[in-house]
Amino acid sequence: MKLNRITILIVLIMLFKTTFSFSQINPLGIDNTFIGLDRENGFFIMSGVALASYFLSIKANENDKVEYYQLHVAYFNGDGYDVFMQNFGIEREYSKWFSTRVEANLQEFSKANYSTFGFGVKVYTRWSLLREKRVKPFFEYGAGAFGALKKFPENGSRFTFNLTYAIGLEYLLSNKNKLRIDYNFIHHSNASLADANPGFDGNGISLSYSWFLE
Repeated sequence: MKLNRITILIVLIMLFKTTFSFSQINPLGIDNTFIGLDRENGFFIMSGVALASYFLSIKANENDKVEYYQLHVAYFNGDGYDVFMQNFGIEREYSKWFSTRVEANLQEFSKANYSTFGFGVKVYTRWSLLREKRVKPFFEYGAGAFGALKKFPENGSRFTFNLTYAIGLEYLLSNKNKLRIDYNFIHHSNASLADANPGFDGNGISLSYSWFLE
């Protein structure tokens, strides 16, 4: 237990340091390349990986298939904006290493002399390591659609798609509920469906609490 707490503390320090020192860094690749997973090619690549993982996971023991509610809050910074996000959703764990969830979200964007907010829906897929451990690392991908009351970014459009990538740690509580903390990269754009598509890139941290559905 003591080692677990030390591990979580170290990760927390690293997350805060990385977030505020290297804003707008995409750890997953370079734009306009095959490994630049934050744009359209990332959506198709990760969707394909998620679909393959799903078909592998549905063969798992039925006892492994459980569902959770989840509350999820996040903060991002990039391109001069502070972004706050609050989510609520349902997660389906198909196996000890793969799960999906659907969340509704509220996002607020603010910078000097400009702010807006809006609502969206997002689908997440998550891959976990060390499946039998109380503390285990994970990688998560999310894709969704979002509509704001005013344009976001300020010279953009009211409707955007948003992609997120996260690496983090999950802690399994004694009652089977879960706590998670992760480091995120987020991208917003309208996929050139409007005349202006400046996009938004940011980095941040998120916290979530999942509780077991009986």
